Amino acid sequence: MKTDFLNALNVCGLDFIRIKGKTLIERHKPLDDFTILRNKFGVYSCANRVINTKVTPHVEVEVDHRKSEKFLNFSSQDYLGLAQNEDVKNAVKNIIDEYGIHAASSPILTGRNKLTETLENKLAEKFKAEQCLLYPTGWAACFGVIASLVTELDYIIVDALSHNSLQVACKYSTSHVQKFRHNDLEHLEKLLKKRRESEPNAGIFVIVEGLYSMNSDMPDLKNVLRLVNKYEAILILDVAHDFGAMGQKGLGILETVENENLENVVICGSFSKSFASNGGFVVGQKVIRQQLIVFSPTYTFSNGISPMQSAAALKCFEIIFSKEGDVLRKKLKDNINFAIKEFNKNGFITNGIPSPIVPVHIGADDLARLMSKEIINQRLLANLAEYPGVPKKQAIFRFQLMSNHTQKQISDAVQRMKTAKEDAASTLKEIIEDTQVNVL
Repeated sequence: MKTDFLNALNVCGLDFIRIKGKTLIERHKPLDDFTILRNKFGVYSCANRVINTKVTPHVEVEVDHRKSEKFLNFSSQDYLGLAQNEDVKNAVKNIIDEYGIHAASSPILTGRNKLTETLENKLAEKFKAEQCLLYPTGWAACFGVIASLVTELDYIIVDALSHNSLQVACKYSTSHVQKFRHNDLEHLEKLLKKRRESEPNAGIFVIVEGLYSMNSDMPDLKNVLRLVNKYEAILILDVAHDFGAMGQKGLGILETVENENLENVVICGSFSKSFASNGGFVVGQKVIRQQLIVFSPTYTFSNGISPMQSAAALKCFEIIFSKEGDVLRKKLKDNINFAIKEFNKNGFITNGIPSPIVPVHIGADDLARLMSKEIINQRLLANLAEYPGVPKKQAIFRFQLMSNHTQKQISDAVQRMKTAKEDAASTLKEIIEDTQVNVL
């Protein structure tokens, strides 16, 4: 039993990536058995959790089909708390009577409506771009922009910690993909210089994010742009996490390059963080629009964004870029700074810069997995990120802050984390000692 527990704490899902066998059972039973084992000991970070209430700082949750209980919620990415905003909900209710609930077609056929165009125009204007195209999800937008603009003859240099949607799109688009060390501009320049010298006429794409969600850090965008222009490359920038929630004006990292030439920059992002909706967008020069429409599989062969999603995003857009939005960002920023201070005061290390994502460093994967069980016992929701999502022995809990969290809720969460860590460390020590005795 103790040996099984240790396996549940230390074996990694990536160990099952090389699938063998001719039948479904042969191929997939080992990972299924491992998942059952982790669930048995309550240390599976993707355990079945069902929220039975609105997404707020306090939620009613069923964990693995157990009785629903109230949890402190720091695992939702509703950064500005607009998912339950009454004006947003009313905007959606009003639009249902006029447009219904479903676009019911690909956007290249009849899956677009007036709301789609209005939202695209507002986004293009906000980004000072010539055009914007909406996608059904943020993942679809980030995948689609690369899949459509990059051909097999082109070259990609992508930050090693870029989001799954970007990484998968790179593999899909071309075999000429290189990763540069996270936020390492010297390494980026070395790769750009070598590639441009060997391929003087090739298309070269550099891909970075505005805010990296595992590290809570940003690139030096001004100098990224300098390198992109120097080596005649094209930049694709994903602003999913920072747009709307960060910066004095809600423009996130783009506020650091307001006076820069963005002619060879394409921006993609998501509504699912600050805009209380599914959906994504790509903005840039007008000349790329038909390329996106024709060659983005996640646009052409997907249903258009629904009228409800467009209505929610439109109303959130209005709020975010108003005085009310300024107030919400201020509250969010205050909560972020308070949370970091509370974690540090209680002996935790927090990674990155102040952002809606506060990564709390744990380190050892076995301890972090045990803590994922203990925080459930403490009625706390926070997302465990372990290898391969982060490097080995660099496990973190991602606390996602919202503007409508209170300081008391944040303080309570930190104390529950502290108790969870102490209990997990004690349990781990006991398991290891018992296992060593049994071996002897």
